[in-house]
Amino acid sequence: METQISTPEISQPLGSTDVAPKKRVLWKWSIAVTLVLIAILFWRCGTGLLQGRQLSASGVQRFHALLNGGQHEQIYDDASDAFRSSGSKQDLIKFSVNTP
Repeated sequence: METQISTPEISQPLGSTDVAPKKRVLWKWSIAVTLVLIAILFWRCGTGLLQGRQLSASGVQRFHALLNGGQHEQIYDDASDAFRSSGSKQDLIKFSVNTP
């Protein structure tokens, strides 16, 4: 009778496991793109604020010119609907006249 000795199959060295290859993270590019996007955001917001400031400055100058000129009805006529609905025309003009 013949005895067969079998050896176990070893496909991997002991102690090693299948490790997926690491994905390469492009940190420098990610940071650079983020900074560029933030710069564009600040630039767009800054130009919007400057345009709003210029528009409001011209509106304030017009209002003061009308107020100093005693054109209170014109101020009322140029006002927004929200302002005009806050009281009667005579009351708002009277308030405007009494404003120093």
